[in-house]
Amino acid sequence: MASNDMEMDPIHFGEDGWRAIKDKDYNDLNLARAVDAVGKVFSRQAQSPRIYVGYDCREGASRDAIIAATMLANYGFDVKISKTHCQTPALCQAIAQDPLALGGVMLTSGQDPVDYLGIEVRMDDGGASPKSFTDRAEAAVRDKVPEAFEVGVAFADAMQSNVMGGLPFSFVDIAAQ
Repeated sequence: MASNDMEMDPIHFGEDGWRAIKDKDYNDLNLARAVDAVGKVFSRQAQSPRIYVGYDCREGASRDAIIAATMLANYGFDVKISKTHCQTPALCQAIAQDPLALGGVMLTSGQDPVDYLGIEVRMDDGGASPKSFTDRAEAAVRDKVPEAFEVGVAFADAMQSNVMGGLPFSFVDIAAQ
């Protein structure tokens, strides 16, 4: 269990999201904190109820997408998570073609080496988030354990064990769109 009294690593958003080296600054807690901040910013402009979550084929990305989806669902969004790994353009297209989509989060690290992972934030047109959005997200990062963190990790672990039930999100075939 995570403690609210632990010292938190700083999280700094770059161009269109946040990425870090796995098992160093990139870990379950920092992922949850970054996605929680994105959820908070999206919730302030919530003219649309849906957010998509995609992930690439990097090790751990599918599990981490479940943590991300849980964090976003905690804000009341209708979260659609990819059934399988997908490319960023496929996620962008799914977002852009859905009139209810507010945006999305892609678990990837783009062109960075394989030992990196992170999130790219996409807007309602499927395009990259502007600096003004990521600046607000960075400012919204909490120095405490997000409320849904334990639940997100539990769901992710249960999914890895094929034990499912009561999930706060649904799966879609983003790669086939």
